[in-house]
Amino acid sequence: MVAVTLALLFGVRVTTADHAALSDTVRAFVEAFNARDIDAMDALVTDDVAWLSITPDGLRTETEGRAALQSAMVSYFSSCSSCRSTLGPLLESAQRVAVVETAHWQTDDGPKSQQSMAVYELDDGRIRRVHYFPAE
Repeated sequence: MVAVTLALLFGVRVTTADHAALSDTVRAFVEAFNARDIDAMDALVTDDVAWLSITPDGLRTETEGRAALQSAMVSYFSSCSSCRSTLGPLLESAQRVAVVETAHWQTDDGPKSQQSMAVYELDDGRIRRVHYFPAE
């Protein structure tokens, strides 16, 4: 219901099978992330890709450029072998895809998860920016 309301208010459309090119890129990126396939992730981003976190104090750049993203993923995957993400419904505009991503991981106390809103900005079918909001 929230997704439909946002779509009506802001001119964003809920992704359908007929209009899914940008969303397909985001899905493929998350699938590559879950498969720990850094080369596949790399093929889906622009040379100047940036990973940005929105914090209570402003915007923080986590990585900038392909090499930095690759290095960050190598480090992340080695620190969390059970981490994976799932996507909720996607909202798509002309250049952006918004989604609630749920991160899942295993601890000694059992499975854990948390959700974050993410906005992917695409350029010519490839991910140029990812904005992550604080986890909830």
